[in-house]
Amino acid sequence: MSHRNSARPVVAFGLALISAGWLACSSPADRSPPADAVGAPEFLAGEDPANWVKIYDPARAWNGYTLALYGRRIPMLLDMNGKVLHSWTEARVKSRVRLLPDCSLLGLALGRAIVEYDWNGELVWEVPIENAIPHHDLIRRANGNTMVLILRGGERTDDILEINRAGDTVWEWKSGEHLDAYYALETASAEITHLNSIQELPPNKWFDGGDSRFRPGNLLISARNMNAIFLIDRATKEVVWTYSHELDRQHEALMIAKGFPRAGNIVLFDNGYASTHVYRQSRILEIDPSDKAVVWSYDAEGFYSPTGGIEQPLPNGNVLISSTRGRRAFEINRAGRTVWEWAPPFEPNRPSRIAYDHCPELVARAKPDPRPVRPRADYRHVDPRTYVYARKGAIAEVRIDGAERRALREKNSCRKVLVPAEAEVLLGYGINRRGARGAGHANYSARFRLTLSGTDPPTEEVLVDETLDMTRSNWEERAVGLDEQAFRWVDLCLSIERVGATTEAEPTKFAFWTNPVILPRGQQQGSAPADQPTLLTPEEAEVQRQHLKALGYVD
Repeated sequence: MSHRNSARPVVAFGLALISAGWLACSSPADRSPPADAVGAPEFLAGEDPANWVKIYDPARAWNGYTLALYGRRIPMLLDMNGKVLHSWTEARVKSRVRLLPDCSLLGLALGRAIVEYDWNGELVWEVPIENAIPHHDLIRRANGNTMVLILRGGERTDDILEINRAGDTVWEWKSGEHLDAYYALETASAEITHLNSIQELPPNKWFDGGDSRFRPGNLLISARNMNAIFLIDRATKEVVWTYSHELDRQHEALMIAKGFPRAGNIVLFDNGYASTHVYRQSRILEIDPSDKAVVWSYDAEGFYSPTGGIEQPLPNGNVLISSTRGRRAFEINRAGRTVWEWAPPFEPNRPSRIAYDHCPELVARAKPDPRPVRPRADYRHVDPRTYVYARKGAIAEVRIDGAERRALREKNSCRKVLVPAEAEVLLGYGINRRGARGAGHANYSARFRLTLSGTDPPTEEVLVDETLDMTRSNWEERAVGLDEQAFRWVDLCLSIERVGATTEAEPTKFAFWTNPVILPRGQQQGSAPADQPTLLTPEEAEVQRQHLKALGYVD
Protein backbone atom coordinates (compact mmCIF):
# COMPACT_ATOMS: atom_id res chain seq x y z
CA MET A 1 0.00 0.00 0.00
CA SER A 2 1.41 3.38 -0.93
CA HIS A 3 0.90 6.58 0.97
CA ARG A 4 1.47 9.82 -0.86
CA ASN A 5 2.12 13.23 0.64
CA SER A 6 3.13 16.44 -1.05
CA ALA A 7 6.12 18.44 0.07
CA ARG A 8 5.72 22.15 -0.40
CA PRO A 9 8.05 25.16 -0.28
CA VAL A 10 7.18 27.86 2.25
CA VAL A 11 8.14 31.46 2.92
CA ALA A 12 10.61 32.33 5.63
CA PHE A 13 9.33 32.92 9.14
CA GLY A 14 12.28 35.19 9.87
CA LEU A 15 15.68 34.98 11.49
CA ALA A 16 16.14 33.07 14.71
CA LEU A 17 17.78 34.86 17.59
CA ILE A 18 21.48 34.32 18.09
CA SER A 19 21.67 34.77 21.78
CA ALA A 20 24.13 35.16 24.59
CA GLY A 21 23.75 33.99 28.14
CA TRP A 22 25.73 34.36 31.34
CA LEU A 23 28.71 32.16 32.05
CA ALA A 24 29.31 31.14 35.62
CA CYS A 25 31.83 28.97 37.43
CA SER A 26 30.55 29.18 41.00
CA SER A 27 28.28 26.70 42.71
CA PRO A 28 24.52 26.83 41.98
CA ALA A 29 23.82 28.26 45.41
CA ASP A 30 26.08 31.26 44.74
CA ARG A 31 24.43 32.26 41.47
CA SER A 32 21.40 34.44 40.89
CA PRO A 33 19.85 35.76 37.65
CA PRO A 34 21.50 38.95 36.44
CA ALA A 35 19.40 42.11 36.56
CA ASP A 36 20.02 42.74 32.88
CA ALA A 37 21.11 39.69 30.91
CA VAL A 38 22.08 41.65 27.81
CA GLY A 39 21.49 39.68 24.65
CA ALA A 40 19.55 36.91 26.41
CA PRO A 41 16.79 35.43 24.25
CA GLU A 42 13.40 36.97 24.84
CA PHE A 43 11.78 33.60 25.50
CA LEU A 44 13.92 33.14 28.63
CA ALA A 45 11.96 35.98 30.28
CA GLY A 46 14.99 37.22 32.20
CA GLU A 47 16.07 33.81 33.47
CA ASP A 48 19.76 32.96 33.47
CA PRO A 49 20.18 29.52 31.87
CA ALA A 50 23.68 29.22 33.34
CA ASN A 51 21.96 28.65 36.67
CA TRP A 52 20.51 25.43 35.27
CA VAL A 53 23.96 23.83 34.97
CA LYS A 54 24.55 22.31 38.39
CA ILE A 55 27.66 20.19 37.72
CA TYR A 56 30.35 20.44 35.04
CA ASP A 57 33.71 18.68 35.00
CA PRO A 58 35.35 19.70 31.69
CA ALA A 59 38.17 17.17 32.05
CA ARG A 60 35.79 14.20 32.30
CA ALA A 61 32.79 15.30 30.20
CA TRP A 62 32.49 14.86 26.44
CA ASN A 63 32.42 18.55 25.58
CA GLY A 64 30.16 19.88 22.85
CA TYR A 65 26.84 21.66 22.41
CA THR A 66 23.49 20.44 23.72
CA LEU A 67 20.43 20.66 21.49
CA ALA A 68 17.30 21.04 23.63
CA LEU A 69 13.73 22.30 23.48
CA TYR A 70 12.71 25.20 25.69
CA GLY A 71 9.13 24.96 26.89
CA ARG A 72 8.50 21.97 24.60
CA ARG A 73 8.75 24.20 21.55
CA ILE A 74 11.82 26.40 20.95
CA PRO A 75 14.95 24.52 19.80
CA MET A 76 18.14 25.97 21.24
CA LEU A 77 21.84 25.14 21.29
CA LEU A 78 23.60 25.45 24.65
CA ASP A 79 27.26 25.32 25.50
CA MET A 80 28.40 23.19 28.44
CA ASN A 81 27.94 26.14 30.81
CA GLY A 82 24.34 26.67 29.75
CA LYS A 83 24.86 29.69 27.53
CA VAL A 84 22.30 29.81 24.70
CA LEU A 85 24.36 30.14 21.51
CA HIS A 86 21.61 29.78 18.93
CA SER A 87 17.85 29.29 18.87
CA TRP A 88 15.09 28.75 16.34
CA THR A 89 12.32 30.83 17.92
CA GLU A 90 9.94 30.56 14.97
CA ALA A 91 10.19 26.79 14.62
CA ARG A 92 6.85 25.08 15.29
CA VAL A 93 8.09 21.72 16.53
CA LYS A 94 7.46 19.19 19.28
CA SER A 95 9.07 16.21 20.97
CA ARG A 96 12.07 15.50 18.72
CA VAL A 97 14.41 17.68 16.69
CA ARG A 98 17.64 16.64 14.98
CA LEU A 99 20.46 18.91 13.82
CA LEU A 100 21.55 17.68 10.38
CA PRO A 101 25.13 17.79 8.96
CA ASP A 102 24.26 20.90 6.89
CA CYS A 103 23.07 22.74 10.05
CA SER A 104 19.40 22.49 9.17
CA LEU A 105 16.92 21.31 11.76
CA LEU A 106 14.63 18.33 11.18
CA GLY A 107 11.62 17.97 13.46
CA LEU A 108 8.09 16.83 14.16
CA ALA A 109 5.68 19.70 13.53
CA LEU A 110 3.19 20.77 16.18
CA GLY A 111 0.45 19.57 13.84
CA ARG A 112 0.35 16.56 11.52
CA ALA A 113 3.54 17.12 9.53
CA ILE A 114 7.30 16.75 9.48
CA VAL A 115 9.34 19.89 8.90
CA GLU A 116 12.84 21.16 8.22
CA TYR A 117 14.22 24.62 9.04
CA ASP A 118 17.50 26.08 7.90
CA TRP A 119 20.02 27.60 10.32
CA ASN A 120 18.36 31.00 10.08
CA GLY A 121 14.92 29.69 10.97
CA GLU A 122 13.39 29.55 7.50
CA LEU A 123 11.00 26.66 6.96
CA VAL A 124 12.43 24.98 3.86
CA TRP A 125 10.58 21.67 3.76
CA GLU A 126 7.25 20.41 5.06
CA VAL A 127 5.35 17.18 4.44
CA PRO A 128 1.81 16.87 5.82
CA ILE A 129 0.97 13.38 7.11
CA GLU A 130 -2.64 12.80 6.16
CA ASN A 131 -5.01 11.19 8.68
CA ALA A 132 -2.19 10.34 11.08
CA ILE A 133 -0.14 11.78 13.91
CA PRO A 134 3.65 11.81 13.45
CA HIS A 135 5.04 11.24 16.93
CA HIS A 136 8.08 10.56 19.10
CA ASP A 137 10.83 10.11 16.53
CA LEU A 138 12.12 10.71 13.03
CA ILE A 139 15.51 10.21 11.39
CA ARG A 140 17.22 11.40 8.20
CA ARG A 141 18.72 8.51 6.24
CA ALA A 142 22.01 8.77 4.37
CA ASN A 143 20.08 8.74 1.08
CA GLY A 144 18.26 11.94 2.07
CA ASN A 145 14.94 10.27 2.86
CA THR A 146 13.22 10.75 6.21
CA MET A 147 11.74 8.00 8.38
CA VAL A 148 9.00 8.87 10.86
CA LEU A 149 6.77 7.05 13.35
CA ILE A 150 3.03 7.63 12.89
CA LEU A 151 -0.27 6.60 14.45
CA ARG A 152 -3.24 6.59 12.07
CA GLY A 153 -6.66 7.66 13.28
CA GLY A 154 -8.68 4.83 14.76
CA GLU A 155 -5.80 2.35 14.76
CA ARG A 156 -4.14 0.74 17.78
CA THR A 157 -0.70 0.07 16.30
CA ASP A 158 1.94 2.37 14.85
CA ASP A 159 3.41 2.54 11.36
CA ILE A 160 6.76 3.68 9.98
CA LEU A 161 6.98 5.77 6.82
CA GLU A 162 10.00 6.56 4.67
CA ILE A 163 9.44 9.78 2.73
CA ASN A 164 11.61 11.24 -0.01
CA ARG A 165 12.29 14.93 -0.68
CA ALA A 166 9.33 15.12 -3.06
CA GLY A 167 7.03 14.08 -0.23
CA ASP A 168 6.33 10.60 -1.59
CA THR A 169 6.15 7.58 0.71
CA VAL A 170 8.71 5.14 -0.73
CA TRP A 171 8.62 2.52 2.04
CA GLU A 172 6.12 1.64 4.76
CA TRP A 173 6.02 -0.76 7.69
CA LYS A 174 2.84 -1.51 9.64
CA SER A 175 3.51 -2.93 13.08
CA GLY A 176 0.03 -4.46 13.20
CA GLU A 177 1.04 -6.80 10.38
CA HIS A 178 4.33 -7.94 11.92
CA LEU A 179 4.05 -7.77 15.72
CA ASP A 180 0.73 -9.53 16.25
CA ALA A 181 2.53 -12.70 17.39
CA TYR A 182 3.97 -10.77 20.33
CA TYR A 183 0.77 -9.52 21.99
CA ALA A 184 -2.69 -10.73 22.92
CA LEU A 185 -5.11 -8.32 21.29
CA GLU A 186 -7.87 -8.87 23.82
CA THR A 187 -5.62 -7.95 26.76
CA ALA A 188 -3.54 -5.24 25.15
CA SER A 189 -3.93 -1.57 26.05
CA ALA A 190 -5.81 0.83 23.80
CA GLU A 191 -2.57 1.84 22.03
CA ILE A 192 -0.86 -1.52 21.61
CA THR A 193 2.61 -0.73 20.36
CA HIS A 194 3.43 2.92 21.20
CA LEU A 195 6.66 3.04 19.21
CA ASN A 196 8.91 5.72 20.66
CA SER A 197 12.27 5.44 18.89
CA ILE A 198 13.76 4.30 15.61
CA GLN A 199 17.40 3.82 14.59
CA GLU A 200 18.94 2.77 11.30
CA LEU A 201 21.63 0.26 12.33
CA PRO A 202 25.17 1.56 11.82
CA PRO A 203 28.01 -0.64 10.49
CA ASN A 204 28.75 -3.16 13.23
CA LYS A 205 30.88 -6.15 14.17
CA TRP A 206 27.94 -8.55 14.30
CA PHE A 207 27.18 -8.14 10.61
CA ASP A 208 30.89 -8.13 9.79
CA GLY A 209 31.07 -11.50 11.57
CA GLY A 210 28.35 -12.97 9.37
CA ASP A 211 25.10 -12.31 11.30
CA SER A 212 22.74 -10.91 8.65
CA ARG A 213 20.17 -9.88 11.26
CA PHE A 214 22.37 -6.92 12.06
CA ARG A 215 22.76 -5.70 8.50
CA PRO A 216 23.46 -1.93 8.49
CA GLY A 217 20.26 -0.16 7.50
CA ASN A 218 17.99 -2.55 9.36
CA LEU A 219 15.75 -0.77 11.84
CA LEU A 220 15.90 -0.95 15.63
CA ILE A 221 12.64 0.17 17.27
CA SER A 222 11.31 0.47 20.81
CA ALA A 223 7.66 -0.49 21.45
CA ARG A 224 6.95 1.01 24.86
CA ASN A 225 3.53 -0.54 25.54
CA MET A 226 4.84 -3.99 24.63
CA ASN A 227 7.87 -3.69 26.95
CA ALA A 228 10.08 -4.82 24.08
CA ILE A 229 12.56 -3.69 21.44
CA PHE A 230 12.62 -5.17 17.93
CA LEU A 231 14.97 -5.34 14.96
CA ILE A 232 13.29 -5.16 11.54
CA ASP A 233 14.92 -6.48 8.38
CA ARG A 234 14.34 -3.58 6.05
CA ALA A 235 14.31 -5.75 2.92
CA THR A 236 11.83 -8.39 4.12
CA LYS A 237 10.04 -6.25 6.76
CA GLU A 238 10.18 -9.21 9.13
CA VAL A 239 11.17 -9.04 12.80
CA VAL A 240 14.56 -10.77 13.10
CA TRP A 241 15.60 -10.01 16.70
CA THR A 242 13.79 -9.07 19.92
CA TYR A 243 14.61 -8.23 23.51
CA SER A 244 12.05 -7.90 26.31
CA HIS A 245 13.57 -9.35 29.49
CA GLU A 246 12.11 -7.41 32.47
CA LEU A 247 11.71 -4.21 30.47
CA ASP A 248 9.18 -1.70 31.76
CA ARG A 249 8.00 1.03 29.32
CA GLN A 250 11.47 1.52 27.85
CA HIS A 251 12.67 4.25 25.46
CA GLU A 252 15.45 4.94 22.94
CA ALA A 253 16.96 1.62 21.86
CA LEU A 254 20.28 2.45 20.15
CA MET A 255 23.18 0.40 18.83
CA ILE A 256 26.52 2.01 19.71
CA ALA A 257 28.36 3.04 16.54
CA LYS A 258 31.81 1.91 15.41
CA GLY A 259 34.58 4.06 16.80
CA PHE A 260 32.81 4.43 20.15
CA PRO A 261 33.75 2.34 23.19
CA ARG A 262 31.63 -0.85 23.43
CA ALA A 263 30.58 -0.53 19.78
CA GLY A 264 27.86 -2.93 18.67
CA ASN A 265 26.13 -3.14 22.04
CA ILE A 266 22.57 -1.83 22.41
CA VAL A 267 21.65 0.72 25.08
CA LEU A 268 18.19 1.77 26.22
CA PHE A 269 16.38 3.78 28.90
CA ASP A 270 14.28 1.40 31.03
CA ASN A 271 11.70 3.58 32.77
CA GLY A 272 10.46 1.31 35.55
CA TYR A 273 6.91 2.65 35.21
CA ALA A 274 5.43 -0.12 37.36
CA SER A 275 7.79 0.67 40.23
CA THR A 276 5.91 3.87 41.15
CA HIS A 277 4.47 2.37 44.32
CA VAL A 278 7.48 0.19 45.16
CA TYR A 279 11.03 1.49 44.68
CA ARG A 280 10.67 4.21 41.98
CA GLN A 281 13.71 3.52 39.86
CA SER A 282 14.70 4.00 36.23
CA ARG A 283 17.84 2.47 34.78
CA ILE A 284 20.06 2.51 31.72
CA LEU A 285 20.81 -0.92 30.26
CA GLU A 286 23.54 -1.98 27.87
CA ILE A 287 22.92 -5.31 26.12
CA ASP A 288 25.18 -7.58 24.09
CA PRO A 289 22.74 -8.40 21.26
CA SER A 290 24.52 -11.64 20.34
CA ASP A 291 23.51 -13.39 23.57
CA LYS A 292 21.14 -10.76 25.05
CA ALA A 293 23.23 -10.46 28.20
CA VAL A 294 23.17 -7.20 30.17
CA VAL A 295 26.83 -6.11 30.20
CA TRP A 296 26.43 -2.75 31.97
CA SER A 297 23.69 -0.87 33.76
CA TYR A 298 23.21 2.37 35.64
CA ASP A 299 20.73 3.26 38.34
CA ALA A 300 20.88 5.55 41.34
CA GLU A 301 18.65 6.69 44.16
CA GLY A 302 16.67 9.69 43.00
CA PHE A 303 16.86 8.77 39.29
CA TYR A 304 13.31 8.13 38.10
CA SER A 305 11.33 9.11 35.03
CA PRO A 306 8.27 6.82 34.75
CA THR A 307 7.59 8.10 31.23
CA GLY A 308 9.77 9.96 28.74
CA GLY A 309 13.53 9.87 29.03
CA ILE A 310 16.32 8.88 26.64
CA GLU A 311 20.04 8.13 26.65
CA GLN A 312 22.85 8.92 24.19
CA PRO A 313 26.19 7.06 24.06
CA LEU A 314 29.05 9.53 23.66
CA PRO A 315 32.38 9.03 21.81
CA ASN A 316 34.44 8.88 25.01
CA GLY A 317 32.27 6.15 26.54
CA ASN A 318 30.16 8.48 28.68
CA VAL A 319 26.38 8.45 28.46
CA LEU A 320 24.10 11.49 28.29
CA ILE A 321 20.82 10.75 30.10
CA SER A 322 17.62 12.75 29.86
CA SER A 323 15.35 12.15 32.84
CA THR A 324 12.35 13.96 31.40
CA ARG A 325 10.00 13.72 34.39
CA GLY A 326 13.02 14.20 36.64
CA ARG A 327 13.60 17.65 35.15
CA ARG A 328 17.23 17.16 34.27
CA ALA A 329 19.73 15.89 31.73
CA PHE A 330 23.01 14.58 33.04
CA GLU A 331 26.17 12.97 31.72
CA ILE A 332 27.81 10.09 33.53
CA ASN A 333 31.01 8.14 33.00
CA ARG A 334 31.06 4.35 33.11
CA ALA A 335 31.73 4.40 36.86
CA GLY A 336 28.42 6.25 37.30
CA ARG A 337 30.00 9.57 38.22
CA THR A 338 28.01 12.63 37.13
CA VAL A 339 30.30 14.91 35.12
CA TRP A 340 27.63 17.32 33.82
CA GLU A 341 24.13 18.07 35.00
CA TRP A 342 21.53 20.44 33.54
CA ALA A 343 18.35 20.94 35.60
CA PRO A 344 16.10 23.55 33.96
CA PRO A 345 12.77 24.65 35.52
CA PHE A 346 10.87 22.50 33.02
CA GLU A 347 10.89 18.95 31.71
CA PRO A 348 13.71 18.52 29.15
CA ASN A 349 12.43 16.79 26.04
CA ARG A 350 14.98 14.56 24.29
CA PRO A 351 18.10 16.76 24.41
CA SER A 352 21.16 15.55 22.50
CA ARG A 353 24.88 16.31 22.60
CA ILE A 354 26.30 17.81 19.39
CA ALA A 355 29.97 17.82 18.39
CA TYR A 356 31.72 21.16 18.05
CA ASP A 357 32.38 20.37 14.36
CA HIS A 358 28.97 18.82 13.62
CA CYS A 359 28.11 21.25 10.80
CA PRO A 360 29.59 24.29 8.99
CA GLU A 361 28.00 26.97 11.17
CA LEU A 362 29.50 25.36 14.25
CA VAL A 363 32.92 24.79 12.68
CA ALA A 364 33.08 28.53 11.96
CA ARG A 365 32.37 29.35 15.60
CA ALA A 366 35.14 29.54 18.20
CA LYS A 367 34.87 26.80 20.81
CA PRO A 368 33.51 28.07 24.12
CA ASP A 369 35.84 28.49 27.06
CA PRO A 370 34.78 25.73 29.50
CA ARG A 371 34.38 26.78 33.11
CA PRO A 372 33.96 24.12 35.80
CA VAL A 373 30.81 24.16 37.90
CA ARG A 374 31.35 22.61 41.30
CA PRO A 375 28.26 21.92 43.37
CA ARG A 376 28.03 22.31 47.11
CA ALA A 377 29.35 19.34 49.04
CA ASP A 378 25.81 18.37 50.06
CA TYR A 379 24.22 18.91 46.63
CA ARG A 380 22.11 16.07 45.30
CA HIS A 381 19.35 16.11 42.70
CA VAL A 382 16.27 14.02 43.41
CA ASP A 383 13.98 13.56 40.41
CA PRO A 384 10.53 14.92 41.34
CA ARG A 385 8.68 11.75 40.31
CA THR A 386 10.59 9.96 43.06
CA TYR A 387 8.63 11.89 45.68
CA VAL A 388 5.20 12.27 44.06
CA TYR A 389 2.75 10.44 46.31
CA ALA A 390 0.13 9.20 43.83
CA ARG A 391 -0.19 9.11 40.05
CA LYS A 392 -2.92 10.91 38.15
CA GLY A 393 -5.11 7.82 37.88
CA ALA A 394 -5.40 7.64 41.67
CA ILE A 395 -7.02 11.10 41.84
CA ALA A 396 -10.65 12.08 41.19
CA GLU A 397 -12.39 15.45 40.84
CA VAL A 398 -14.97 15.79 43.63
CA ARG A 399 -17.22 18.61 44.81
CA ILE A 400 -16.98 19.28 48.53
CA ASP A 401 -19.46 21.82 49.88
CA GLY A 402 -19.52 23.59 46.54
CA ALA A 403 -15.72 23.63 46.00
CA GLU A 404 -13.93 21.47 43.43
CA ARG A 405 -11.21 19.33 44.99
CA ARG A 406 -8.76 16.80 43.54
CA ALA A 407 -9.19 13.97 46.03
CA LEU A 408 -7.47 10.62 46.36
CA ARG A 409 -9.67 7.71 45.39
CA GLU A 410 -8.22 5.60 48.21
CA LYS A 411 -9.07 6.64 51.75
CA ASN A 412 -6.33 4.51 53.32
CA SER A 413 -3.01 4.05 51.53
CA CYS A 414 0.77 4.02 51.94
CA ARG A 415 3.44 5.09 49.46
CA LYS A 416 7.22 4.85 49.61
CA VAL A 417 8.89 8.13 48.61
CA LEU A 418 12.44 9.51 48.54
CA VAL A 419 12.44 12.90 50.25
CA PRO A 420 14.49 15.72 48.66
CA ALA A 421 16.50 18.26 50.62
CA GLU A 422 14.74 21.01 52.58
CA ALA A 423 11.33 19.65 51.69
CA GLU A 424 7.81 20.05 53.01
CA VAL A 425 4.61 18.14 52.41
CA LEU A 426 1.47 20.13 51.53
CA LEU A 427 -1.71 18.51 52.84
CA GLY A 428 -5.43 18.98 52.27
CA TYR A 429 -8.23 17.03 53.95
CA GLY A 430 -11.82 17.51 54.98
CA ILE A 431 -15.51 16.54 55.05
CA ASN A 432 -18.28 17.00 52.51
CA ARG A 433 -20.81 18.30 55.05
CA ARG A 434 -23.60 18.87 52.52
CA GLY A 435 -23.34 15.30 51.32
CA ALA A 436 -23.27 13.94 54.86
CA ARG A 437 -26.34 15.92 55.90
CA GLY A 438 -28.16 14.92 52.74
CA ALA A 439 -27.52 11.28 53.59
CA GLY A 440 -28.86 11.71 57.10
CA HIS A 441 -25.51 11.97 58.94
CA ALA A 442 -26.06 15.18 60.90
CA ASN A 443 -23.30 14.29 63.36
CA TYR A 444 -20.76 13.03 60.84
CA SER A 445 -17.19 13.01 62.17
CA ALA A 446 -13.93 11.60 60.78
CA ARG A 447 -10.37 11.22 62.06
CA PHE A 448 -7.52 12.00 59.64
CA ARG A 449 -4.04 10.57 60.26
CA LEU A 450 -0.85 10.90 58.22
CA THR A 451 2.18 9.05 59.53
CA LEU A 452 5.73 8.80 58.33
CA SER A 453 8.03 5.86 58.99
CA GLY A 454 11.53 4.97 57.90
CA THR A 455 13.94 2.10 58.36
CA ASP A 456 17.32 3.87 58.32
CA PRO A 457 17.25 4.70 61.18
CA PRO A 458 13.92 3.22 62.32
CA THR A 459 11.47 6.07 62.88
CA GLU A 460 7.76 6.67 63.11
CA GLU A 461 6.27 10.12 63.23
CA VAL A 462 2.68 11.35 63.22
CA LEU A 463 2.40 14.36 60.91
CA VAL A 464 -1.36 14.77 61.20
CA ASP A 465 -3.85 13.40 63.73
CA GLU A 466 -7.02 15.48 63.64
CA THR A 467 -10.74 14.88 63.91
CA LEU A 468 -13.15 17.03 61.90
CA ASP A 469 -16.90 17.18 62.49
CA MET A 470 -19.91 19.14 61.28
CA THR A 471 -19.27 22.07 63.62
CA ARG A 472 -15.75 22.90 62.46
CA SER A 473 -14.23 24.06 59.19
CA ASN A 474 -14.91 21.41 56.59
CA TRP A 475 -11.51 21.72 54.98
CA GLU A 476 -7.98 22.00 56.37
CA GLU A 477 -4.71 22.73 54.58
CA ARG A 478 -1.24 22.77 56.06
CA ALA A 479 2.45 22.40 55.25
CA VAL A 480 4.68 20.14 57.35
CA GLY A 481 8.48 20.28 57.15
CA LEU A 482 10.47 17.15 56.33
CA ASP A 483 13.97 18.43 57.08
CA GLU A 484 15.03 15.42 59.14
CA GLN A 485 14.06 13.01 56.34
CA ALA A 486 16.19 14.57 53.58
CA PHE A 487 17.48 11.96 51.08
CA ARG A 488 15.76 9.12 52.96
CA TRP A 489 13.24 6.59 51.73
CA VAL A 490 10.15 6.82 53.90
CA ASP A 491 6.64 5.40 53.97
CA LEU A 492 3.88 8.01 54.00
CA CYS A 493 0.60 6.49 55.18
CA LEU A 494 -2.82 8.15 55.00
CA SER A 495 -5.87 6.94 56.86
CA ILE A 496 -9.44 8.07 57.53
CA GLU A 497 -11.46 6.60 60.36
CA ARG A 498 -15.18 7.28 60.79
CA VAL A 499 -15.77 8.43 64.36
CA GLY A 500 -18.93 7.20 66.08
CA ALA A 501 -20.08 5.08 63.15
CA THR A 502 -23.00 2.79 63.98
CA THR A 503 -22.62 0.62 60.86
CA GLU A 504 -19.76 -0.50 58.66
CA ALA A 505 -21.52 0.67 55.48
CA GLU A 506 -19.57 3.44 53.72
CA PRO A 507 -18.01 4.76 56.94
CA THR A 508 -15.70 7.25 55.15
CA LYS A 509 -17.77 8.14 52.11
CA PHE A 510 -17.86 11.86 52.93
CA ALA A 511 -14.24 12.31 54.08
CA PHE A 512 -11.36 13.02 51.66
CA TRP A 513 -7.61 13.53 51.31
CA THR A 514 -6.08 15.45 48.45
CA ASN A 515 -2.85 14.13 46.97
CA PRO A 516 -0.04 15.08 49.40
CA VAL A 517 2.43 17.26 47.50
CA ILE A 518 6.09 17.06 48.49
CA LEU A 519 8.15 20.02 47.30
CA PRO A 520 11.50 21.56 48.09
CA ARG A 521 10.72 24.37 50.52
CA GLY A 522 9.96 27.65 48.79
CA GLN A 523 8.87 26.07 45.51
CA GLN A 524 5.33 27.02 44.62
CA GLN A 525 2.81 24.23 44.17
CA GLY A 526 1.92 25.63 40.75
CA SER A 527 5.48 24.87 39.61
CA ALA A 528 5.19 21.18 40.41
CA PRO A 529 6.78 18.72 37.94
CA ALA A 530 3.79 18.49 35.60
CA ASP A 531 3.85 22.22 34.87
CA GLN A 532 6.23 24.05 32.57
CA PRO A 533 6.20 26.85 30.00
CA THR A 534 4.72 25.64 26.72
CA LEU A 535 4.79 28.80 24.56
CA LEU A 536 1.91 27.36 22.53
CA THR A 537 -1.03 29.19 21.04
CA PRO A 538 -4.45 27.99 22.27
CA GLU A 539 -4.92 26.19 18.94
CA GLU A 540 -1.55 24.48 19.24
CA ALA A 541 -2.24 23.49 22.83
CA GLU A 542 -5.49 21.85 21.74
CA VAL A 543 -3.73 19.96 18.94
CA GLN A 544 -1.16 18.80 21.48
CA ARG A 545 -3.91 17.65 23.83
CA GLN A 546 -5.54 15.66 21.03
CA HIS A 547 -2.24 14.06 20.14
CA LEU A 548 -1.51 13.12 23.75
CA LYS A 549 -4.98 11.65 24.07
CA ALA A 550 -4.53 9.57 20.91
CA LEU A 551 -1.21 8.28 22.24
CA GLY A 552 -2.74 7.31 25.57
CA TYR A 553 -1.08 9.93 27.77
CA VAL A 554 -4.29 11.71 28.86
CA ASP A 555 -7.86 10.55 29.34
